[in-house]
Amino acid sequence: MIFRKFLFIAIFNLFIFNTKAQNNKGFSIEMNSHFGKIIKHTPKLLFTPPPLSTGIEIHVNKQLYGQKEWHQWQRYPSVGASFFYFNLGNKDVFGTAVGICPTLNFKFLNSKILRGYFQIGSGLAYLTRHYDFLTNPTNNAVGSKLNDITHIKIELEKPLNPNWKVQGGFSFTHFSNGSSQTPNYGINVPAANLGLIYCPHPVDSSDYIRHNLSSKPNKRLGISVHTELAFTETSIPGGPSYPVYIASMAGVYHINKVNRLMIGLEFEQNKNIYAFALQSTHAMTRDEAFRQASRYSVYVADELMYGRVSILLQIGFYVATKKSLFIPDFWYDKLGLRWYFPPIGLPATQFYAGIYLKSHRISAEYLAIGGGATF
Repeated sequence: MIFRKFLFIAIFNLFIFNTKAQNNKGFSIEMNSHFGKIIKHTPKLLFTPPPLSTGIEIHVNKQLYGQKEWHQWQRYPSVGASFFYFNLGNKDVFGTAVGICPTLNFKFLNSKILRGYFQIGSGLAYLTRHYDFLTNPTNNAVGSKLNDITHIKIELEKPLNPNWKVQGGFSFTHFSNGSSQTPNYGINVPAANLGLIYCPHPVDSSDYIRHNLSSKPNKRLGISVHTELAFTETSIPGGPSYPVYIASMAGVYHINKVNRLMIGLEFEQNKNIYAFALQSTHAMTRDEAFRQASRYSVYVADELMYGRVSILLQIGFYVATKKSLFIPDFWYDKLGLRWYFPPIGLPATQFYAGIYLKSHRISAEYLAIGGGATF
């Protein structure tokens, strides 16, 4: 039934593209099949991975060709959205998953006979089965039905004619709730994929708009202040949820108008650890519990701008950790998606809101919302 709904959506979109081709220059629709297997990335997982996991993807894409200056700065990427249906291989343990995520697509190979793309996307997924102590005790990969889905794909395209292409490649799909509900080791599905692409009104070389771009940003240096809020569940499934407060400050170097490098300091106060320290013998006072629940780190980050949207990649290293409890590693990574508000009259100031996923290697620690400003 779900497959037939996906097929109906694909046929409907093909009809729309054909009837409005002149108004949809650069739009395409892609039907993809994924064939892979869940990997057991930690011995803590209790299940046996099924022999095969399959997925269906409908990807709607728009090739940007210079309508705005940042298109040229970012070498004319394409933007889109993917709709997923996954049969993870064991419906009694994992059920099925449906998801949607916005995507960014970058070209790394461009010739007349072959084109290569790298795609990244992150959104929401609904899994029909998750951990339950009584009815599903072996699925300790996800503790909730609503999860984040992160999808990465590398693909090669072979044009058949100006409107049709075949493509194949490899994908990696990750499901996780950011430890908002435990257990949360996550589900990782590497896969091979094969698909067919239809573009009724493609963009050719003569359509690209080229602007007279300034080679330097207006100002090279700046300051960023930032705060986040996350909620994590205790290690016991169904236990209480505690907030995590995060604050940071960084120096900003504008490499160009769409790329920023940041070096900063970050402070984190985890009330889950604070409560544990008070209720155990680790801390005798509230001040001592506060210190044990605090983490300090230095970090470097790179931010790529796509209009009012940006992607932030951050690597942090913990410092002054002697009094901190339960730091799983000496470093962490953070992936952020930001949206910048329109200017409000303050000179050289940009306000933003965003969502952030923090992980230690392949284990997500929390999913946070946050905001801040750059000066």
